[in-house]
Amino acid sequence: MGSSYEFSTLYVILSWVEGVCLFVLIVDLCWVCCHMGTLLLASISVAYSLGVFLLFAGSYSVIMYTDVYVVVRSFHTDNLWSYEIVYHCCGINGPSDYGNVSQKDTVPVSCYKDQEEKLENLYKRGCIFATDDSWFWFVFSNCYWFAFVLFCANLITHWKLRERLRSF
Repeated sequence: MGSSYEFSTLYVILSWVEGVCLFVLIVDLCWVCCHMGTLLLASISVAYSLGVFLLFAGSYSVIMYTDVYVVVRSFHTDNLWSYEIVYHCCGINGPSDYGNVSQKDTVPVSCYKDQEEKLENLYKRGCIFATDDSWFWFVFSNCYWFAFVLFCANLITHWKLRERLRSF
């Protein structure tokens, strides 16, 4: 989505609408399942808990390992300069990765704001932590679409279950 998050408000609004609809479906499903027994309700609760755990675990692994691999590989192949310019960062963990910060010749010019080699223009943040904002929106949008598909599947199975119970 880039640096201007035009759709961020839309994602928040749609997530709230989806959450309210899902809450209504879960309350209705609990009411239906209470008439049938607690085994179905317990199995549905376990399935949803497992799905939520896997969603968070997958999101965490994407955040933690993808950026680390890209940054470390770029650092060792001397291609980190473009990453440093775009994300306003320096080195893997900070400017100390390049050696003594007080010696200007050890720190590349890409670690400075507007490529001006002044100590006050030096980026203090390491590139490992530089993409937190963009990863948040990437993971948030993917979680939203996963939840939307899950919501649609839940809606279909919910109405199928209600039809079967009415005919039973």
